[in-house]
Amino acid sequence: MKNLYIILTITAMFGCSSNNLTYFSYSPDFKVVISTNDLISAKIYSSDGVSIKFSDNSSLSGLLITKDIDGLSSNFNIHDYPKYILGVKKLEGLSRKETDLFANSLDEIKYTYHNQAVNRFAGNSKEIYILCSDNLCLSFIVKLKNKEQILMLSSTNVSQQKFTKIVKGIK
Repeated sequence: MKNLYIILTITAMFGCSSNNLTYFSYSPDFKVVISTNDLISAKIYSSDGVSIKFSDNSSLSGLLITKDIDGLSSNFNIHDYPKYILGVKKLEGLSRKETDLFANSLDEIKYTYHNQAVNRFAGNSKEIYILCSDNLCLSFIVKLKNKEQILMLSSTNVSQQKFTKIVKGIK
């Protein structure tokens, strides 16, 4: 099944190339735009989502976050996910399970990203949260009309400037 997913993704990817841009569709609401030139000699693979290892050994990975993935309650507002996991919003009014999940993840993120500040951008019916440290970046993209899912993108060895451009360019 995973091989079929990879084949369909690659087929769709090259079918969606125009103007030297390639679109990686994580869902109808989340399309990551990458310069086709950056994909020369890149490796595209699937783990939990679609990932790209570029020829310079930098990488970009994406994963759709839904309530089901982390076992969140049906009344959980998925738009609050990045706020809790990045420590922007206090862990109040959550179930014990949700509080533990976000507290543990927040501790790991603080350690990995050396307590760096979260950058938030809003506009075009979306909110973007970006956190970078050293050679790592993490982002959450919230489309305000989509109440079911958000996109998490992470990178290794991609400059913060390039990562931010990719994240802000999500269609």
